[in-house]
Amino acid sequence: MKPVLFIRISYLIIMIMKTFFISLILALAISPMSAWAQKTYSTLWKQVTEAGNKDLPKTQLQLLSQIMDKARLEQAYGQMMKAEVMAMKCHYEISADSLKPAVDRLEAKMAATDDEVARAVMAAVLAKTYSSYGNTLSKEWQQTARLFAKEAMKSPEILAKTKADDYKPLVVEGYNASVFAEDLLSVVGYETGEFVAMSRAYRLCASDTGKNGGKRRADESKTLTRGHTA
Repeated sequence: MKPVLFIRISYLIIMIMKTFFISLILALAISPMSAWAQKTYSTLWKQVTEAGNKDLPKTQLQLLSQIMDKARLEQAYGQMMKAEVMAMKCHYEISADSLKPAVDRLEAKMAATDDEVARAVMAAVLAKTYSSYGNTLSKEWQQTARLFAKEAMKSPEILAKTKADDYKPLVVEGYNASVFAEDLLSVVGYETGEFVAMSRAYRLCASDTGKNGGKRRADESKTLTRGHTA
């Protein structure tokens, strides 16, 4: 065999092998993601419930992590935040000491997001979490909870324009919810206890639109999932 022909054949073999290995690596990298990405949220949540019934918080955390990854890719913030809330509860059940790192991670996500609505909802969840777990998280939990409550209501006009249904299943129906506002402002205002700020925002919205916005009572509005209550 001529040297030049041998070199060309060797080069082709090397290139084919490189292509094969790259394809194999990509397949291995994508396959695990595809497995959970192809599952529906209802299937994943059913598995979370089953793991909870069997008292398997670590299994729940694995499933919740899959939901968070899937929701993050699909920008399904309601799914992602419900999973975050339940994950913090699971961490607390496994070890009270593991709750704070989970809360810190959510705080970091909130600080990193540019989505004002998602940021407000995360802040509301954090406010509720600090109020629920108190000294387990910080000796200054009351002050921290208030700061996050204020942060959650930073842009009430945007929350007023966002449908609460956009954040299902984090947002669940409360009693007589049909007579109240169907927006996130009523949900966040209720959960954070920022009733004065919420009322002020609705008055401004009413003056802007020339409408009173309908009857709103914060004590029976839609509420956030209670998965993080201690």
